[in-house]
Amino acid sequence: MDLASVLADYDAEVRANPKPRPGLVVEQMGGVVRLAGYFNFISWWELTPNTVRQAVASQAAHFRSRREKLIWRVYEHDSPAEISGCLAEEGFEPDTLGTLMIFDLANELQASSLAVSKSGGSGRREISKTF
Repeated sequence: MDLASVLADYDAEVRANPKPRPGLVVEQMGGVVRLAGYFNFISWWELTPNTVRQAVASQAAHFRSRREKLIWRVYEHDSPAEISGCLAEEGFEPDTLGTLMIFDLANELQASSLAVSKSGGSGRREISKTF
C-alpha cells in the first residue's frame, strides 16, 4: 500500500470535499474549506508559508466575532510546516493525538493477527461506512 497516495486520496475525498450534513454548511474561503453550524471545523486548506498566518488569523477572527468555537485539526502530513505555530499564536491549543487507521482491502484481515487485550482496552470492530 502506498501510504502517501492513500493520504492524498483521503485529503481530496474527505477533507477537501466534505459531504454536507444536516446542520452544517460547507464553505470555501481564502484557500480554506470549513464546516460551519452546530460546530465549526476547518477541514482542509491550500496555504503557503506566505499565506498561512493571514488565513489562520482571519478564520480565528471570524469565529471570535461570532463568539463560536473553532476546531482546526492538523495531521502530520499537512503543510505548510508553519501552520501549527500560526495556530498557537492565535490561541489554538493542541488536542490529544488521534489516529487515522487505514486497512488495505486487498489484504485479508486475520483475527489471529490482532492483539486483543483481555482487559477490553482494544479489539476489532467492523464498520460498513466508507469514504
